[in-house]
Amino acid sequence: MINTEIIYFFIYCFVGWICEEIYCSVSAKKIVNRGFLHGPYLPIYGFGAMTVLFLLEPFINNMILLFFAGMVATSIIEYLGSFFLEKIFHIKLWDYSKNFLNINGRVCLLNSTLFGLLSLFMVYIIHPFISKYVTKLPEIVQYYIAFVIVLGMSFDFALSAAKMVSFNKALEEIRDRSEEVKEKLISLSTSDRSEVIQSIKDKWNEELATRKAKLVRNNKRIFLAFPSMGSKNQFIDNQLNKIGLELSAWILRGKKQYEELKKRHLENRTKK
Repeated sequence: MINTEIIYFFIYCFVGWICEEIYCSVSAKKIVNRGFLHGPYLPIYGFGAMTVLFLLEPFINNMILLFFAGMVATSIIEYLGSFFLEKIFHIKLWDYSKNFLNINGRVCLLNSTLFGLLSLFMVYIIHPFISKYVTKLPEIVQYYIAFVIVLGMSFDFALSAAKMVSFNKALEEIRDRSEEVKEKLISLSTSDRSEVIQSIKDKWNEELATRKAKLVRNNKRIFLAFPSMGSKNQFIDNQLNKIGLELSAWILRGKKQYEELKKRHLENRTKK
């Protein structure tokens, strides 16, 4: 029984990923690879689907009640998902604060309504079709499929979590380094050393450009997957907003800056 549920979970993770791809790609007018994980699946949809299928079964014969129950249940899951991801990684991976009737930017009326409609579509159309084929699979086949799913998704989660921790660490390093430079400039501002102050500013701008270029280059998938991403830290928010604006242009600009700095560094070494 558990193997069947694991297969259902994975299928709805995949279906949810497809829905997100279509919805976000149409809105952005380009292909957008959504998701915290590397694979083509979104676990939050899997949890939502399993909740609707098994916990909301008493409402299955009442379409209106199922719609509203689906709205509430899936919105709670989305809210908790956003909350715990922010607590663990100190980053908000989506933000609906500009949407109508939102709760702390984690859920909004539009998405909740869409989830309610998806709940109906899944219960009455998708799941009867999927279950017809999944239940026909021999138990040994279900076991091996479930084993591969658990193994693959566990590895993906560990890899993605490590990547996100590294990403968050890089942002914190930018913040810490910025504070160091700011303190140094404040201490120098009381004296008449404008040339030294300007030199420090120029070096910091150059260092910041290099760090930003490296951040974008190493975490391109994260920025593309979550364009509304933000951090609780105000400085990091500012950096993310700058990088998030016209990301494609930022990537090109960042690469160009990095190559120019690299070229300048090689020229200096050659002169020496």
